[in-house]
Amino acid sequence: CPSNIARMIASLGDFIYGYAVNKIVVNLFVGSQTEFNTPTGKIKFDMQTNYPWSGDIKCSLSMKKNTKTAIAFRIPGWSRGIAAPGNLYSFRDPANEQPALYINGKAIQYAYQDGYAVIEREWKNGDVIDFNIPMKINKISARNELEVNNERIAIQRGPLVYCVEGADNNGKAWNIISSFDAEYKTENFNVLDENVVSIVANMPVLKISDDGLGATTTKEKVRAIPYYTWCNRGSNQMQVWLPLTFKDIKVNY
Repeated sequence: CPSNIARMIASLGDFIYGYAVNKIVVNLFVGSQTEFNTPTGKIKFDMQTNYPWSGDIKCSLSMKKNTKTAIAFRIPGWSRGIAAPGNLYSFRDPANEQPALYINGKAIQYAYQDGYAVIEREWKNGDVIDFNIPMKINKISARNELEVNNERIAIQRGPLVYCVEGADNNGKAWNIISSFDAEYKTENFNVLDENVVSIVANMPVLKISDDGLGATTTKEKVRAIPYYTWCNRGSNQMQVWLPLTFKDIKVNY
């Protein structure tokens, strides 16, 4: 039904953006266009971004006359060093670098209010806002009470949690040991026909000898992909929480 589709599109716009107390609020970072009727005039808002692969968000403003209002961009919890609400999970090395905000290429100091970066000024036609969120790779630890994750870490970049899948690691994912000091880097990658940003690092990998009578550990390149993309290339091994040490050995269990 066209009317239902229109309502769905309008609801999505409300979810991405909001307007309250003379303030335009950007909640989600999605390529989109919308417009606001402010007390001092109408503003058209065009957002362009490659989020979540990039933390760069560009917003172009159009209006018939200069309009004074505040614009607020949500600062995600993960960019403020918060792994998840509550204290069950935490980042090993919380991010220190704050998002940067530019207007027409010039860096601007913003006010921090309730999790948002807020800038209030008189806007003019053609103004461009760049909101840049650092996309640090974080290592997640769980509280000791979560025993299954003791001495394990998970990997997160931006808002995405990653996993190691056998399809990218010689068919194996349960023979890999990570470490707190592993140097993680990003590489562009494809999972089938989807372009993603993968994470790679040299990690200890346990290998069984050809005669099946021994095992050795060598450092090899390990690739992690966004968790939501796993098992699209057939059933195979997968692991999110990577062990930091060997705890036990079970032969042909």
